[in-house]
Amino acid sequence: MRRYLIAILAPAFLALAVFGASQASAAEMFGQQVTPGSTIGSVQAADAIRLEDVSVTSTSGGGVTAAATLYAGTSTTPVTVSITYRDLDNWTIDVRRNGAGSSYAPASPTSLDINDVDGTIARTNGVMSYQLILHGYVLGDATFDMTAYIDATGWVATSVVEDLEIGGMTLTHASVEVSTIDAFAELTASLETDGGNFDVDIKATKPGNATPDQYTLSIDFTGAELKGASTSFTVNSFAFHYDVTTPSSGCTTIDSQATMSITMGSTTYALDDVHVIVTCSTLTTFEFSVTVSHEQKWNNVTKSGTLSVAWYGTPGTFRPQFAKPIGYQQGFFGSVDLSATRHFSRKYQGRHFRRDVTIGIGFAATVYQPSPGAAFTGGAGAGGAFDANRVSGGIGCGVLGDDFRCSGRLRLNPKWAGVYHHTWDDL
Repeated sequence: MRRYLIAILAPAFLALAVFGASQASAAEMFGQQVTPGSTIGSVQAADAIRLEDVSVTSTSGGGVTAAATLYAGTSTTPVTVSITYRDLDNWTIDVRRNGAGSSYAPASPTSLDINDVDGTIARTNGVMSYQLILHGYVLGDATFDMTAYIDATGWVATSVVEDLEIGGMTLTHASVEVSTIDAFAELTASLETDGGNFDVDIKATKPGNATPDQYTLSIDFTGAELKGASTSFTVNSFAFHYDVTTPSSGCTTIDSQATMSITMGSTTYALDDVHVIVTCSTLTTFEFSVTVSHEQKWNNVTKSGTLSVAWYGTPGTFRPQFAKPIGYQQGFFGSVDLSATRHFSRKYQGRHFRRDVTIGIGFAATVYQPSPGAAFTGGAGAGGAFDANRVSGGIGCGVLGDDFRCSGRLRLNPKWAGVYHHTWDDL
């Protein structure tokens, strides 16, 4: 790696020295006077560094651009050098080594080869910056890309790997990026295994002018098509999110969330949501919802039930299904929903007629504090709903404190007339 960096950056710094010594004549290069539009056949720029086909072109802004092919030592691999010069405070030097190319096959599964190396030194309005890109490293079937950037405000480094095999696993994609300029670090990866596929994303950020203990950390971990010990057990998907925020003032907030779906035979268990928020060591949000569904193939019916509970420790508004919206300071809310869907399919006069009909019932209860310092109050509700494709609706009743009301809704979709909605409050 070191010899590649020397081969790239040495001529770039040499060209910079030439520019500094030749301000009086922008077309003077390596001690030779060059008329814009002309070409020098060969220039020995330094020991073991040779430039071929050096061409110089003037620009409309009074600067020059130059291009050359560089050979370092006894290497026969060309390195392309391009220079853009406007004045002492605004110029760019780009050095590229074109290696074996993307179709190159390494000599052995463990050999390491470089396809492209690109180095850039720039001065913009008097501010220096440096960038190095290593593209197309080949290791077996895997490829690696690496980028480093440095300027007066800090640095950014990125590394990417594709199709790296580790044992029986394939790392299809992974990247690591660290920046002191934007004050963050991030790792992303996708992994394929015989047991399923996984994705991970970890990111840490620090706001500008932050104190050493002020940061935000987030973790996302997901998976799909995960198989257990037997083929009858499958984790269809799962997802996990974890977030920690430490502000410049106040308390740390921890926010975590998870979902999962598991199939065992003809039954599916879905963890719809688990959501927990803790602020200042106090539980401010807890949400839990799980659904169990079972497919009865003998009568083509799918039955399902959902249990949901939640606790909110900060002010908000809750909208129950069969009652008016509830404004609360804090409160507990829970519900149970049961449904059955009949999958209907018949053939009439040579054409298939398919419709699903769903019938469901629901129950809900709550205990909440309506305003600061007020006593807790409670409520409950129940109702039912149906969906028969072009006709659907529901009706329910609820009581909150001393307020009792019922409501209903109906959706009609005649084939010849479009969609109509009807709702009734305070039945």
